[in-house]
Amino acid sequence: MNSPRLWSLASVIPTLLLLVFLVLQTAFIFLDYQTKSERLLLQSREEVLGKVNKLQQSLSDALMRHDNAVAERELTLAALNDNVSQLLVLDENAEVLLSNQMSLKFMFASAVLPEFEWADFYQARDKNRLLYQYVEAEKNIYVYAPLQLARKDHSLKRNNTGAIFVSYSLVKPYQTLLANTIQDSMKNTLVVAIALLTLTILLVKMIIAPLNRLVQAAQQLNNDNDDAFPQLKEGQGEIGLLQRAFMAMADKMKLNFEQLSASEQRWHYALSGARDGVWDWSIESNQVFFSARWKEMLGYIEDEIGDDIEELEQRIHPDDLMDMFACLRLHLAGKTPFYEHIHRVQCKDGDFCWVLDRGKVIEWAEDGKPSRLICTHTDITEYRKAQDLVAFQAYHDEVTQLPNRRKLLEHLAIEISRTKQSQQWGCLLFIDLDKFKQVNDVHGHVAADTLLRMVAKRLLQMMEGGNIVARLLGDEFAIVLPQLGDEPDRVAEQALGFAQAVRKRIASPFVLQGQRINLSCTIGITLFPDGEQSATDILRQADIAMFHGKEDGRDMIHFFSEEMENRVQRNHNLQQMLRLALEQDEIKLFLQPKVDRKGNVMGCEALLRWYQPQRGWITPSEFVPAAEDSGLIIELGNWVLTQSCLMLKHWQQSGLPEQFKTLSVNVSPKQFLQVDFIEQISRIVKESEINPNLLELEITETILVSQLDDAVEKIKALRALGIRFAIDDFGTGYSSMSYLSTLPITALKIDRSFVEHLETQVSQQAIVAAIIAMAENLGLEVIAEGVENVAQLNFLKAKGCALFQGYLFGRALSAEEFSQNLLPKAAPQFSTVDA
Repeated sequence: MNSPRLWSLASVIPTLLLLVFLVLQTAFIFLDYQTKSERLLLQSREEVLGKVNKLQQSLSDALMRHDNAVAERELTLAALNDNVSQLLVLDENAEVLLSNQMSLKFMFASAVLPEFEWADFYQARDKNRLLYQYVEAEKNIYVYAPLQLARKDHSLKRNNTGAIFVSYSLVKPYQTLLANTIQDSMKNTLVVAIALLTLTILLVKMIIAPLNRLVQAAQQLNNDNDDAFPQLKEGQGEIGLLQRAFMAMADKMKLNFEQLSASEQRWHYALSGARDGVWDWSIESNQVFFSARWKEMLGYIEDEIGDDIEELEQRIHPDDLMDMFACLRLHLAGKTPFYEHIHRVQCKDGDFCWVLDRGKVIEWAEDGKPSRLICTHTDITEYRKAQDLVAFQAYHDEVTQLPNRRKLLEHLAIEISRTKQSQQWGCLLFIDLDKFKQVNDVHGHVAADTLLRMVAKRLLQMMEGGNIVARLLGDEFAIVLPQLGDEPDRVAEQALGFAQAVRKRIASPFVLQGQRINLSCTIGITLFPDGEQSATDILRQADIAMFHGKEDGRDMIHFFSEEMENRVQRNHNLQQMLRLALEQDEIKLFLQPKVDRKGNVMGCEALLRWYQPQRGWITPSEFVPAAEDSGLIIELGNWVLTQSCLMLKHWQQSGLPEQFKTLSVNVSPKQFLQVDFIEQISRIVKESEINPNLLELEITETILVSQLDDAVEKIKALRALGIRFAIDDFGTGYSSMSYLSTLPITALKIDRSFVEHLETQVSQQAIVAAIIAMAENLGLEVIAEGVENVAQLNFLKAKGCALFQGYLFGRALSAEEFSQNLLPKAAPQFSTVDA
């Protein structure tokens, strides 16, 4: 049997059209028959019910009059329809009174009619209902209709009810309908058959015959016999266009062959210019042709390499061989359009060069299998080196050459997965060098980078097995110690021991530019896996632990705990709430009085209070550190300064008491160290039009220790405007007598921690007495904070302290309340501005 692809279109197309027509015609006949059947059933139902209704009236009237002759005539007329099988009048006991078949008269219907149903009869007789039923299998309609009969002489009933039973057959109507439908479809089929025959003749004449001539011409063209190539008679329409296009194609083929020959010559020239090597593999014989350039790329001369495929196979790097052959097999199996692979090939001197190997099957055997493959080798060694360098730089730190954060997270993710599978615990150490910025500031960036490399080298010397050390940012390092054991407590002990060794190793002096540099470090430790935390979560936990170590005084080792994370989360939430608090005017200004030895209010200190609608009052000790961490302290500080100056302006306009000397405002280190701090203060003072001598800025000793030169410059500039300065919390920081003699400050504030235990601790008494005496000798005011009882006050007075703050004199008041007390005759009217 011929393949379907070889069947003639002259037979295929008409056959397909005929099949489609027959399927559609069958569907149309079926649908038409269904529609007409439904219509026939509906018409028959209406006809039967009409007859029954008419019989109910006529038979009832005749039977009530005992006129049986009229009743029989009516029944006979109704039964003249050929489709009426049975038409019976039944009395109340289903006895046949009248029938279209005389043989059934005076017999019981249940005995002579198999289709009779007592239930339907009772429904019609007793409930006076007409019952209609169509039985599809029998093609019959059955009707039970109530019928009023004449009362029997021996019965007491006024009325006597029987029934009319009708059996109406639709068998013949359905047969007639089916025959008519088929007869109509045969006419359509005949018309379509004639049309298909005409179409076939036209198809053969106008399409098939010209195409056959075109096939013959193509076959002759394939024999490479130009002289035997026939001239084609042009066909109609698109066939003619196809023939002309074929003739044009035939004319160009010879030209194309000539061009192909020239192209092959150019291809050889291009290969020699591109310096690519060629290997041509005859797969069936396993013989390979290696071009002279291919051999030259590997350092060989013409006769040093044979023509066997093993010459190539044995030179491919063992790590690349399997992957290379897998890629090649995919192409040979026809699953990829080209073969392309990058691998290493061994040169004559033993080194390996990187090549881009690309090729394609160009010949196939009779069984369809590939028989010849041609490939080119492009030397990409230099490109690969550059690519490897870029990849290395993407995952390693430029200064120390250690893995960077990205590489650490990838490695940590792998170790977390391994520890989950092995049920072994590991740990991550987050290392931060303490005060490394000072080294950077003193010795410069180059020296600092050298020191980082020295630290990295020491850490690398401690690594073994699967341990990895990475540099994160600045002076931060991280170490992963995987699979230390299955007991978390024992693993924690090992991690602590290793961290102590790291701290000891870094504490050993470094020699940098001929100088000894001493470093310490703070280390945060977290164990993994703990739940479903990702690598980023684990790193963040170790960072949190390190941060809390910094808070506890540096040179510490801290383990991460859930409490730490909750504290960080609370701090983050507090920062978000604080931003909204500034926008929604929840931050309020409170004032605590400063009194002299006689109890006169000599000034006050501006304090912040925050009332949050959901949480109530939030203490400064809680929200000020959050503001420091988030940078909001600068915005908050500017707001306090602005509000304080506006209040001072109002007090001046309302008649400030003569004894009132200063309004003190705390300045945070971050705010003080702003480049434009002097300009900010000057602008606020100028816009508020206050007396600058009434404004006192309180700074901490931390500023003076870390940025003394900058602090001196700024304080002198603002003192020139008349603004006063006080050292807040004096004695709690890195106190040094040297800056007290050089700074143009006006006051010292003794921290409440010294005042709190004055009654019981002799050492605190000595410190406070020394501070007061020193300040007196330097001409500075002394304000004691946190005075809460008379005994503390008496001691401070005895030692010469002149000003006091504390609950003994009253708690901090809102700005409105303090203004009313300070200016009893004037209501507070100062305005507020946005921060």
